[in-house]
Amino acid sequence: MSISILLTPSQFQDAVLVRDNCTCVICKQPGAKVVHLLDKALWSDGGFYRENGATVCLEHDLAFKRTTLSVEEVRKAAGISTVLLPEHLSVDHKYDCYGNQFIANGQRLRGDFFERPDVQMHLGEGGFLGDFSLAVSCPSTPHLPWSEGVQRDDKQMRRQDLANFIGKEVIASEKRDGENNTLYREMLHARSISGRHHPSRDWLKNFWNSFRYDIPQGYRICGEGLWARHSIPYSFGKDGVFFEGFSMWDDTNRCLSWDETMLYFELLGIKPVPVLYRGIFDEDVIKKLYDPKRDYDKSEGYVIRLAEGFHYSQFRQSVCKYVRKNHVQTDKHWMHSEIVPNI
Repeated sequence: MSISILLTPSQFQDAVLVRDNCTCVICKQPGAKVVHLLDKALWSDGGFYRENGATVCLEHDLAFKRTTLSVEEVRKAAGISTVLLPEHLSVDHKYDCYGNQFIANGQRLRGDFFERPDVQMHLGEGGFLGDFSLAVSCPSTPHLPWSEGVQRDDKQMRRQDLANFIGKEVIASEKRDGENNTLYREMLHARSISGRHHPSRDWLKNFWNSFRYDIPQGYRICGEGLWARHSIPYSFGKDGVFFEGFSMWDDTNRCLSWDETMLYFELLGIKPVPVLYRGIFDEDVIKKLYDPKRDYDKSEGYVIRLAEGFHYSQFRQSVCKYVRKNHVQTDKHWMHSEIVPNI
């Protein structure tokens, strides 16, 4: 059978059993279950690829669910050389079978389905719930079908994926050219949670310290750190505010509605990103929000989100972006260049 062909559930079951000779790939005892190496809920298409499946006995099925048996161990035992991942996961990272990412200190980040009851149960049985970081990585936003700034590793929405926006109220905000940051009561971090210190973040740390204890326990704020210039220059003034928020998440990993978010931002003294449009999703109206001739030197594009709240697992169906063509205008990454403040 050809590699990486999407199968029906019954074809998937049969193909994996035939490849594994109906035996557990770990202990070679009679196989009892066919497991998805990466949970089928992580895949927009169900993940029924032969290379995403393996045959295991009941003992090793339980060990796999508890994550005491890793995805890599099962993949190697099954002789699978191709690493297939759901479109929102990265080949640069390692994940458990539920899509929770391992980070450099040995902990894991809470993925889309961390709170799912069966995941909580199995991770608890494996003794791993205490090994998860409080940090939650801000998901990468998929590009709209008409976005011009799609790069090789970027994810782009299919036109049919826009169905979740049809007939719903959306918020379209300017896509700011800054650094993605997440702020909690206990800590703050950039998109790369284990990233090293950079002096451009000093202003943000001082700003965060002025209200951090007013952030509810378990909540987090996502926004753009804008103190250091990237490709687009901003002029905020010497005493300006160099952070603009775009979302707030509660202790159940739910993104608050835009109105709830604005109430919290007002209480905490956080400036929101500029809003370009609020109303029912209208593709023609939204496409006119950015004109390369008018906006190229002052804006990267725009981001659309549902005005209503949504769970972390629904992010890719609830937020998307348009990015201008050739949006990166510097030869070196901004962190390795001379720091120029946006004052």
